[in-house]
Formats: sequence, C-alpha cells, structure tokens
Amino acid sequence: MKRFGHFAKNEEGGSLVEFAIAGSLLFMMLFGIIEFSFAFYSFNFTAEAAKEAARYAAVRGGNSCSGTVHLSDCGITSTQLQTVVQNMGYPGINANSTTVSVAWPDTCSDTGAANCTEPGSNVQVNVSYQFPLSVPFWKATTLTMHSTAEMVISN
Repeated sequence: MKRFGHFAKNEEGGSLVEFAIAGSLLFMMLFGIIEFSFAFYSFNFTAEAAKEAARYAAVRGGNSCSGTVHLSDCGITSTQLQTVVQNMGYPGINANSTTVSVAWPDTCSDTGAANCTEPGSNVQVNVSYQFPLSVPFWKATTLTMHSTAEMVISN
C-alpha cells in the first residue's frame, strides 16, 4: 500500500500530460484557422469564377457570333463555360470539384424563342465548388460554395 501512495504524491510527468492536452487543442485550433482560411479562399474563387464565366458568355453573345442570336448557335454551353472555369488555374483549387450552370432568359422580346442572347438580354451563371474541410480531431466534411453572377449581353 505504501508503494502506491508514493506514486500519488510524485508529480513528475504531470506537465507532459498537461502539454499533450493543451497542445492538442492548440494545434486543432491552429489548423482549423488555416483550413477555414482555405475555405474563404475557395469562396472567393467561386465568386470570381462566376463573374468571369458570366463575362465570357456575355461578350460572346448577340452580334459577336456571325449574326446568330442564340448562344447555342455560337457553341457556348454550360460545358464550355465549365471548361473556362476549370482552366482558370487558381492554385490550391481542385478544378474537377467545380460545376457550372447557365440560365438564359425565358423568351426573347423580338423572336419569342427560348435561349435568347440578343444584346440587352441577361445571362446568369451559377458556380459551385466542393471544398473538402479537414480539421484534426474533427469529422471530415465537404463544404459547398455557391456563387451566382449575372451580366447583360453586349454587342
């Protein structure tokens, strides 16, 4: 019995245990802050990508496609805009986790046809990015970043 009492009074190694607990919390917070900074960077990427894709579609609409009035006639599709976004080359962004969708006006004022891209019409681009959030001692999850940009189609 006396032998166990000796260990209870001895405090050697206590600071090592305290450091292990406090260090784990400190490193979890530190890497969490870094990871959420990357998430914010990813959100800024989606906003910029949506803006650039909307501009890409707006500049190539209207009279810029040999007199055609539909972007589908010009060959500009969601797939092409997704390629534009994936080729933007942002460091640290997994381009394969990006999806792009395009919304055109329902009708044209002059022709009454769908997918109108005449000058003055709007084009709306939605960009989504799947960000893998990985914080130590925390369940790995995926955050979905969304951004929408709308521009008026020019000549």
